[in-house]
Amino acid sequence: MGFAMFLLTGIICAFALGSLVFVPDGAEDDEINSSDTDGAGHDDPLVQSQTNYELPPFATASSDILWGTNADDLIDALEGNDQLNGYGGDDVLNGGEGADEIFGGSGKDTLHGDGGNDILKGDLDDDLLTGGDGDDDVYGGMGQDTLYGGYGADTLYGGLGSDQLWGGKDDDALIGGYGQDTLIGGLGGDSLFGGEGNDWIDGIDADDAADFLNGGAGQDILFAGKNDILTGGHGADTFVIHLGDTTEDTLPEITDFRSGQDRIDIVFDIKGGIDENPKIEFEKQANGTIHVMINGLPLVQIKAGLAINEDDLNLIFQSSG
Repeated sequence: MGFAMFLLTGIICAFALGSLVFVPDGAEDDEINSSDTDGAGHDDPLVQSQTNYELPPFATASSDILWGTNADDLIDALEGNDQLNGYGGDDVLNGGEGADEIFGGSGKDTLHGDGGNDILKGDLDDDLLTGGDGDDDVYGGMGQDTLYGGYGADTLYGGLGSDQLWGGKDDDALIGGYGQDTLIGGLGGDSLFGGEGNDWIDGIDADDAADFLNGGAGQDILFAGKNDILTGGHGADTFVIHLGDTTEDTLPEITDFRSGQDRIDIVFDIKGGIDENPKIEFEKQANGTIHVMINGLPLVQIKAGLAINEDDLNLIFQSSG
């Protein structure tokens, strides 16, 4: 097994067949772009001056453990199931292909999972986390974080702070946690749970897949799409439905409407020539559900056993442009 040790300014490194020991000995701002550590070649590491980033460990095509420093680090992993650790500073960590684990540490970090089923974890500050391809688990942490699932069946946890969660394509699960969170499911049959705080939960998308929206505690706003199931949870909640977004065959259902406390906002597009004094009716079905009717067309259904009256509706007229 080949083994070598070398000294750069402020850095002591040792490597053998793809593994690397990295011992910082100062605070020089250097970056290593490439190196041959598998013993098959004799390339020297390429070192160049970099103002904002300290020297990260080498990335290989194997499963690496890569870590940064308390400065602002840039770490790009390659193939393999890697673990990336940013530690302090505002870091940029890219997982590359493979099932990676990426930990931002303190600082305002940017984490990209790229390919594979990845685990991304922010920490103390306001982080940006993107899962990429694959079925990813993305955790925001304690700051006001932005989480993107990307492709695949992803699970996003906002954590503490007022976070923004975007599911992307496929069937995702979004959990806001604490704070005033924004949850947007995207395409696919998504499950959106606001948690604590006054949350904004959007199930509107371009497909007919049924989303499950649950506000949790707080005064939440839930936007209904086709076939969606909406539960406001604790608190006085608002359910928003755009006229024309649903049909008789794709009615969303509200499971816990409380007359006199909750509200339904019905949004009309005045460009469509709608009468600004529409006829409103409540039609009870054979199965006990109540259809809210606008000019003879069903808009949303209320679960059997619940009550609703015209005072619970708020008509909003706006122009689409």
